[in-house]
Amino acid sequence: MASLPYPRSLPWGYSSLRCTTNLSIPSYGCNGGCLGMAGMPYPPKAAIRMRVPEEGEGIVSFVDGHYGEQTVDLTTQCGDFIVRRKDGAWAYQLAVVVDDALMGITEVVRGRDLLLSSPQQIYLAKELGFAPPRFTHLPLLCNTEGQRLSKRDRSLDMEALRSRFEAEDIIGLLAYKAGLQELPNRVTAEELVAGFDWKKIGITDIEF
Repeated sequence: MASLPYPRSLPWGYSSLRCTTNLSIPSYGCNGGCLGMAGMPYPPKAAIRMRVPEEGEGIVSFVDGHYGEQTVDLTTQCGDFIVRRKDGAWAYQLAVVVDDALMGITEVVRGRDLLLSSPQQIYLAKELGFAPPRFTHLPLLCNTEGQRLSKRDRSLDMEALRSRFEAEDIIGLLAYKAGLQELPNRVTAEELVAGFDWKKIGITDIEF
């Protein structure tokens, strides 16, 4: 593998903030302070990062199924990224690439907050000899303050919704908010398939 991983023994927290995209999704970069440790035994409690190419050589371009053409310079926009945490757990970026490849996943649909993860995952997949899947990202579902609804933040979850609504009510409202139907009428997922069109869904986040 041309891009060797190396340990980073500094405490958690990154030294610089230098990553933005056309969708203003931030990520934290690394200044490469531990590059001199490449090839040395990993010290205790060291995170392992994937080294990206030199500036201008780490360009990753792909066409998102909803947001269109995306181009990211991994060096200037992301930096060397963690593939194994200092607690020994494999990081999301590596785990999801290997998992998708071994399961034969060819298409991934997920929230746009992971749009910037796609170039890193495409790069990793190719370095590991895998064919990366096609990516399609969705607008996020947010509250009235613009905050993403998340189980982590104890936002509305399916258990809370099911206690108050039937599935068809929720699907109908979500379809209406997403632009898939003109009114928030009850509907089943099966009934939406016939008229589904990505062009009906906007690129801005959806308030719920």
